[in-house]
Amino acid sequence: MRSLIFFIGMTFWNVSAIFSQPIILAEAEHFSTKGGWVVDQQFMDEMGSPYLMAHGMGIPVANARSVLAVHPGEYYLWVRTKDWAPYPKGPGSFRILIDSIPCDTLFGSSGLPGWQWYRGCKVRAIRDSIVIELADQTGFNGRCDALVLSANASFVPPSGRQELDSFRRIALQLPALPPDAGSYDLVVAGGGIAGICAAIEAARLGMKVALINNRPVPGGNNSSEIRVHLMGEINKNKYPKLGRIVRELDNGDPGNAGPAREYGDSRKIDIIKSEKKNILFFQYALLCSRNN
Repeated sequence: MRSLIFFIGMTFWNVSAIFSQPIILAEAEHFSTKGGWVVDQQFMDEMGSPYLMAHGMGIPVANARSVLAVHPGEYYLWVRTKDWAPYPKGPGSFRILIDSIPCDTLFGSSGLPGWQWYRGCKVRAIRDSIVIELADQTGFNGRCDALVLSANASFVPPSGRQELDSFRRIALQLPALPPDAGSYDLVVAGGGIAGICAAIEAARLGMKVALINNRPVPGGNNSSEIRVHLMGEINKNKYPKLGRIVRELDNGDPGNAGPAREYGDSRKIDIIKSEKKNILFFQYALLCSRNN
């Protein structure tokens, strides 16, 4: 996992004191081993970043794990999370393990609504790296957005959207503006079945197309994430060609295929990318990667 140790002047948040101690920001979605946790983006419009979620249907999932580069010394841990159900001892609780030792704080069970920064334990690093883990406790939608290690006891990570965006940009060395992706005849926002079909048809008609999806897999409702069958009346009456791309996406048998074909994420990606001359497929989750 890429982590960055940086030194920052706190006047940025209108605090008069200047702290010179290191602050380490670790985005949970970039943990090198996700375990049973999955990357979710449903709050990106509100919070500007994906996060990890433990969705075990009531069975605690395997730990997410990563190694962070640090300077040896003492740090104070902060964790940004959201209670799945905001009441004490809620169903989405988890713990943080530092070098296999659990912190005392139980996260995700505060009873507070919304995304919050919660202070955890003091961390003593005796080497130039530490192993950090997210340990799900319930299997019911524990959520972890990011972790901060600060050598200054009085530092509190910013919570406001603009301040938090700026904090992330500085910490992860992200540009203020996204890179220019070029010009297109058609830009399709949304990689569900309708968006995929529109993009493929336009590309086959010779248009230069950008297809933008905000999930890690294409297909919308008909993906392995949501799992709605691909069905509908096609190739009927006056419109015998209507639905031919839908049939192509489902291997010629929409609505009647087995689960492996019915939610064929990789098949959809292969068909989209086969139009490589005229269609460019952007997965928004990848565009927002903090690894760049």
